[in-house]
Amino acid sequence: MERGCGDREEKLTEQSREAASGSSSITNPNYCGPEDEDSPGVRVQQMQCVDEGNMVIVYCNTDYLFSCSGAIRLLQVLLSLCCLLSVVTCDGLDGGDFLSLPKSWPLRLLVFVIVWTSLTGLCLWGVRVTGADQMLPISWWLVDFILYSIFSLSYLVSTSLLANYIEHLKLIENSLPGDLITKFLISVVLGYLCVLLYGLTALVGYRRWRIQCHLFKRRKLLESEDFLEVL
Repeated sequence: MERGCGDREEKLTEQSREAASGSSSITNPNYCGPEDEDSPGVRVQQMQCVDEGNMVIVYCNTDYLFSCSGAIRLLQVLLSLCCLLSVVTCDGLDGGDFLSLPKSWPLRLLVFVIVWTSLTGLCLWGVRVTGADQMLPISWWLVDFILYSIFSLSYLVSTSLLANYIEHLKLIENSLPGDLITKFLISVVLGYLCVLLYGLTALVGYRRWRIQCHLFKRRKLLESEDFLEVL
């Protein structure tokens, strides 16, 4: 009896050892490190498994940064800021700023247009440079066509109103600062240059969008022809 009990205890201890060794050999499906942990010279690193479908890669698109389109967009912002600088540095009546001038609402409109277009243009330029435009499945050429057409029209209206406002200031009997008309004329010239540059970007966006639509229709036509041949 004692010998039988001893054999049972030995069998139970052997089974427990086998179970322990078997449980240690179970692989973890979430482990990304080396398989052999006991081998000398192997450095175990804990790595995080990342789903590649949910990754967002942000990089510097140097091709677009040094391209003609990227340079024109930066030139647009630079000219807009120069136009803003020439407006806000004007002196008004009795030592005030440009907002103290009579009927200065065309100046307010031009300042609003400059700030709005400059900030939006810089955001779109940053989206293209960082490659964030690949995240959204939209036609960026169509976005350029719509937005930059609105920008060009806004500059055309606001600059034309400023040119008309200059003629109104010349009829005022009160004494005006000597460089006021000169700075406003510089703003008008820079505003019309912005009209041309923003209009050029809108035209390029329209042409690229039309080419993109033509290629998409052609690909759909070829796919339908291949499908009919299979049938």
